[in-house]
Amino acid sequence: MSDPRFRVLDALGAELDGAIARERRRRVPRARAFVLTLLATLFLAGATATASYLLTGSPIPGAHARDVPDESTPLRETARLMGLDAADPAGGPPWDVRVSRSRTGQLCTAVGQVVDGRLGIVGLDDRFRTLPQLGYDTCGQAPVLVGARVFDAPRRADVRTVVSGVAGAGVDRVVVDGGGDTRTLALGPEGTFITVFAGYPEDVAPVIRLGDRTVALAAVDGPRAADPVRGAWTVNADERAVGDRKGQTCAQVQRERSRDVDTGGMSYPVCGDLHDDAFFFEVAALPRAEEIRKPRQTYAWGFAAPRTVVWGATRADVERLTIGGKPVELSPKGFVAVFPAGTRPADLKVEVTLRGGEPRQFVGAQNLRAADGSRRAAEVREPVPVPAALRPRRRSSSWLVPERRTVRIATRVGDPAGGPDWAVRTFDARLRHNGRQLSCAQLGRVEAGRFVGPPFEQAACGRTPISRVDTFVDDARAYAPRRQRTVAWGVGDGRVALTTPAGRRDLPRGPFLILLAPELTAREVSFSDRRSIPRFAVVPGSERVAARAPDPDGAAPYGLLEWRTADGQACTYAGRVVGGAVGTLDPRWNRFAPYPVQEGGSCAQTAPTRAQPLLFGRTSVPGEADPVSARVRRTLPGRTIISGTAHRDVREITIETPRDVRTLRPAGPGRAFLVVYDGEFFAGSITVTARFTDGTTHRTTMPID
Repeated sequence: MSDPRFRVLDALGAELDGAIARERRRRVPRARAFVLTLLATLFLAGATATASYLLTGSPIPGAHARDVPDESTPLRETARLMGLDAADPAGGPPWDVRVSRSRTGQLCTAVGQVVDGRLGIVGLDDRFRTLPQLGYDTCGQAPVLVGARVFDAPRRADVRTVVSGVAGAGVDRVVVDGGGDTRTLALGPEGTFITVFAGYPEDVAPVIRLGDRTVALAAVDGPRAADPVRGAWTVNADERAVGDRKGQTCAQVQRERSRDVDTGGMSYPVCGDLHDDAFFFEVAALPRAEEIRKPRQTYAWGFAAPRTVVWGATRADVERLTIGGKPVELSPKGFVAVFPAGTRPADLKVEVTLRGGEPRQFVGAQNLRAADGSRRAAEVREPVPVPAALRPRRRSSSWLVPERRTVRIATRVGDPAGGPDWAVRTFDARLRHNGRQLSCAQLGRVEAGRFVGPPFEQAACGRTPISRVDTFVDDARAYAPRRQRTVAWGVGDGRVALTTPAGRRDLPRGPFLILLAPELTAREVSFSDRRSIPRFAVVPGSERVAARAPDPDGAAPYGLLEWRTADGQACTYAGRVVGGAVGTLDPRWNRFAPYPVQEGGSCAQTAPTRAQPLLFGRTSVPGEADPVSARVRRTLPGRTIISGTAHRDVREITIETPRDVRTLRPAGPGRAFLVVYDGEFFAGSITVTARFTDGTTHRTTMPID
């Protein structure tokens, strides 16, 4: 052991071993007992010291007050730990719940690990850091506050899903099912509870029972079947109300979106008539031959891995359905079972048992209907080999194939600040899937004689002219990035002009590169080849940042931009706030792009009403994790954004997600609201409840898919 404290214990142990040996020779039992007791005491003390020895880091900073509304701002003097001390699956510091009150009296909660009476988190660098209140604690007002906070890690076994909450009145215990385990939790002060699982919420699938209320935090709306390799599949069956298949029930299978499985894998729909038949199903090796030849058709299997799938729907009088002796989950939304690639449909025996009837066995599809209602003949197709070019490929594979011999630095300009030269690189390329030829250009810097910039697939490609405006900041991961340079660049055709507040400038034929002041962005600079859409014209003075929310990593906050168009629509866009503008930030290249409001957005001609008091949506933004925040805060990559506007009579909005419960007050003249979570939601549902000034409520639930 290299630690000097451990070397001292080693020396003491050796000395005591010698003492024991001497006492054995002297045959003095009492002395031997004393020495053994002393050794045991020192050993236990050493073990305790080892367990409590933990490096500490600087406290994690909180959010800025301007980004957190009063109803979400916890008061420091009201905060206290509940003393629940839930065990960590790997024996780390225990977990607890912190409870406080917000400025408006709402209940606020946070979870973390406890060391020396302080709430914090052990980072991936094995350092303990205390957690802030502002921007970390969530405040809500609901009968029950329940959620699952996730602390990420490179290894799935080191990920933590922390299920916690505040039980409602009349609940004396909480039962949590998850990860194949059932845990009965005694309630702490104020009805708090907490338990910790290894893995992500979709791995654990926690179900919380609070008295007569059940909350499934990662439930899937409908049946699902495990994939033979990884991930899962879902099916959706519903009765058609219009069209050629009116009255028929149609079912379709799709690969479930998850954090480690590519999207893709959607079957063609199959239909049956449950008014006449108790069940229908398809048995098929996917993709079919026609989907291999045309991988971009409407119901494409695409580049998903081949599978053999059984899917369909049943009436309520079907008591049991098995495939190869294994029962399949039945639901009003259909059923699905998935088998490895190469499984022959002819080898799958489907057994169906009706209520009060005898089991019947089938091979191949049964009771499928054509659009005119006639029965389709049963088919049993053999699996079709998938050519290497159409097999699943790695996610990093590019959609663009550059012609290397055409790559060149077409133009370059010195940097006024003394940095590397700015440059435009041009090249020819083709689309991987169909071979279409393209002309491409990229903006970058020249360092040591080499072009440094985004990869080829991030180039601007198409027909000439190619015209772009990019604004760069000093640090896209900072709370307040500072604009440093705006660059207008592209490939002109001799007919395009650049317009700035200083005037109009004709651009030459071929590559161009113009350095502009950082105060100018794509909002203030335009090209003559860009045609404006009159109906999207922005009403002067209508733009404003109506709501703000902190970034989970402590970077630039999010803002909900509002504006009105010339044709009377109210529009919103949620993005990052940089210098008063709202747009997107690319941390890889320190690039900021303000949102082009003149091109429209999430717009509505009608305002919220009493009958439909909320206009809102959820946006999932994939992204790479901030390496520092991932190590320290253990946040998830990507973001989930919920934003919208409310009717003027809505007093507050409660948002229940698989992560937590938050209650907000609509802000500003547009009655806007905005919340931002780290990571993406892959299962469960989101419920948004609007509470009017008269006390009545309106509740909307949307599944996560």
